[in-house]
Amino acid sequence: MNEQLFIGMAKAQAEAGNIQDALTILTSALKQYPNSAELYLERGRIYNVLGNQKAALFDIKKAAEINPEFIIGNISGNFA
Repeated sequence: MNEQLFIGMAKAQAEAGNIQDALTILTSALKQYPNSAELYLERGRIYNVLGNQKAALFDIKKAAEINPEFIIGNISGNFA
């Protein structure tokens, strides 16, 4: 399974209200893809939904360390 499939599964779970399942999927995916900025960003978003801003910030910072250009494009795109 590739990163995009994990992200799609996690988003589907989150949209269905299964936020904890989405978190589990993304955490599992990061074990296979530990250098994925996109997975860290998505997990950061889930942590934010759960109200865990400390974990959300950690994951967003980790994503930025891995690929700053990806984060700039995605963060600015979400707040434009």
